[in-house]
Amino acid sequence: RSLKRPGFFVSTSDRQYVVWALGRAGEPQAIELLIKELRHKDVGVRLAAVEALGHFRWPVAVEPLTVALKDKEVSVRCNAAWALGQIKDRRAVRSLIVALKDDDSSVRFSAAMALGQIQDTSAVRYLIEILKDEDSQVRAGAVKALGQIQDANSVKPLCDALKDDDQDVRSEAAQALGRLKDLAAVQPLIETLEDEDSYVRRFAIKALGMIKSAKATEPLIAALKDVDPQVRLEAADAFGQIKDKRAVEPLIVALNHADSRLRLHAAKALGQIKDERAVEPLIAALKDDNQRVQIEAAETLMDFGKRSEPRVVEFWIGALKYEHWVTRIEAIENLEKINDDRIVEPLIVALQDENWRVRFRAAKTLLNMGKIKDAGLAEFWMRSLWDDNPVVRRRAEEDLLNLGQRDTESVAALLVTALKDEKPHVRERAALVLEKIGTPMVQPLIVTLNDPDARARQGAASVLGKIKDKSAVEPLIAALKDPNSAVRSQVAEALSGIKAIEAVEPLIIAIKDPDADVRYKAAQALGSIRDTRAVEPLIALLKDENTSVRWFTAWALGQIKDERAIEPLKAALDDEDPGVQKSVSSALRQIYQHQSKRNRK
Repeated sequence: RSLKRPGFFVSTSDRQYVVWALGRAGEPQAIELLIKELRHKDVGVRLAAVEALGHFRWPVAVEPLTVALKDKEVSVRCNAAWALGQIKDRRAVRSLIVALKDDDSSVRFSAAMALGQIQDTSAVRYLIEILKDEDSQVRAGAVKALGQIQDANSVKPLCDALKDDDQDVRSEAAQALGRLKDLAAVQPLIETLEDEDSYVRRFAIKALGMIKSAKATEPLIAALKDVDPQVRLEAADAFGQIKDKRAVEPLIVALNHADSRLRLHAAKALGQIKDERAVEPLIAALKDDNQRVQIEAAETLMDFGKRSEPRVVEFWIGALKYEHWVTRIEAIENLEKINDDRIVEPLIVALQDENWRVRFRAAKTLLNMGKIKDAGLAEFWMRSLWDDNPVVRRRAEEDLLNLGQRDTESVAALLVTALKDEKPHVRERAALVLEKIGTPMVQPLIVTLNDPDARARQGAASVLGKIKDKSAVEPLIAALKDPNSAVRSQVAEALSGIKAIEAVEPLIIAIKDPDADVRYKAAQALGSIRDTRAVEPLIALLKDENTSVRWFTAWALGQIKDERAIEPLKAALDDEDPGVQKSVSSALRQIYQHQSKRNRK
């Protein structure tokens, strides 16, 4: 809306900001407005519009932006080229080629970079032409663009650019030749290893590694002794890519270099070459004073197939005590690959690690090894259920659920024991896990209905009611005679959840229980089952002394919808408790609605 106002209402600076903000917002409906702003008299507004369209990257802006390449202001032309590079539309190629001859070097540079992003081969010969541009930045941009386009016709000109006066041009040429991977570039790149600039030497080595020609091996061996440490590292990495066995001995020597980074890169390269001559030197490197070198050497030996080598096993066991938890997890992952009895005890010790990620990774490895009982994994995850960290509790629950499918007996024993715990949150957590494991836990829970501990019996009944397995019905019916009223109440609730028709008669008896909680839970269960045999006993219960019992009795009669309950319910409308009155009214309404539907049929 701001851009549509007359100019005298919006200041130039505000207009610039609005255009800039539209570019960041990315609203498609703003495209036409931004294109219009490319013709604004203020250079700041035009510049903001160009930048905004570059951020949009919408093809519809290509034509207007090619026009902007001819703007009288350098900054606008320069950014128009940048924007076209962002859009990457081939329609812009011809205009960008023309811009390669712009009077301003920054525009020529931006045009070259944009052509590199578009990657159209028709631009190659024009980019080669400006490799002779008087401005080194333009030449560097052209070299980079040729590397992005990756046309074979660029190889010789790029090799020539390795001798450019400017170090940035030379380094870009080396990188471009690495992308092209043409063998014709190998000798020129080898010659570049003598370049006075270490940055150029580094990229020449990297390019030789990418081309992977064994012809570069001897010169790269010499580069391992370069005065620049980064050049030495690149040489070691290149050997890992070329994989020429002539590099093995020099890399073994590099394992003893004063620079720990070179030792690390040498170990990695030896792992990629995989020559047996490296085994003993790598074993010696397990005692390097740098942990990363030690770990790289150990992992390389693992790749060599030396997993059972005692010194390798001992190293990974020792790494379980390293300071950083990430390293300790790395050690566990490698020990899992070894997978023999030597690692069991150290992993059991790791179950006590101060970091929960390490503990759980050790447990996972022991589980994968089948050491469930030896390692006490069920006990470990049970302990973790009560951890202060919610993430740990959730992970423990997930792992117990998985274990419950494999080792029902062990998990059930622990969870049932937890049902007896004095702490409510422990009992609740155990019940939740038992419920989630589901059917495999039914039989252990049925057995628990006869446990000496009332809390265990109550918890078992609760979970059985939530699992809703029919095989639990008869044991639950028997448990309606439990000496503990809290257990009987929970059993009645469980039968309510299962809705088993065979429980009707026992529940009718239970509504006469001396405990009010048992009576109302039994009434509730009868309402859930909806068997008409319960109507007369429930009618009698409408006069119970306990308010909750009367409330649930009325509710149950409403669920069963038997007309015999109408008159007794009407009489109960005078109940002294308002809550019971509402429950009675609701029950009558349900019965009447049921009658009405039946009569319409």
